[in-house]
Amino acid sequence: MNTNDIKDVCKTLHLAYIADHYEDIPFENKQQFLYDVLEHEVKTRQTTKISRLIKKGKFRELKWLKTYEWSDQIHLPSTTTKKKISELNFIKEHNLMLLGAPGTVKTHLATALGLKACEQGLDVRFYRVADLVGDLEEDLKQGTLQRLKRQIEKCDLLILDELGYVPFQRKVKNYFFTL
Repeated sequence: MNTNDIKDVCKTLHLAYIADHYEDIPFENKQQFLYDVLEHEVKTRQTTKISRLIKKGKFRELKWLKTYEWSDQIHLPSTTTKKKISELNFIKEHNLMLLGAPGTVKTHLATALGLKACEQGLDVRFYRVADLVGDLEEDLKQGTLQRLKRQIEKCDLLILDELGYVPFQRKVKNYFFTL
């Protein structure tokens, strides 16, 4: 048995990361070695999935909750807390709308919550509203609007940033406001 044989078996079993790293894992006994090899596969898959979800989310920048400073300008409804928001409870319960003047770091908080959702394995999309409207209008012209609608409806968390005055076509406006 050689390295190529091991790579072939790993490929057949869809174990993408074992073949390249099994030699780096210390061997004390068979059970420990097998466990460590499989654990490495699981952790690497999780890391890869998070990276893929972040890329798929199309975040403009990466901002994290650990660097977010809650300010007095953030007003929360009486029924929620910073902890509830940080734990992403709003995703299953209801929508979260961040309103405020420019410079109140709403985008930082929204991005940080989106990235945390990705870390938890959730499918997230981040759009500036003007960009989403542009995408919707382009897909309407191309006849692929249904595809984009399915992608948006399938995601676990949709973040819409910079909601201001944006001109809409009627069909796009109707869909946008149903989101």
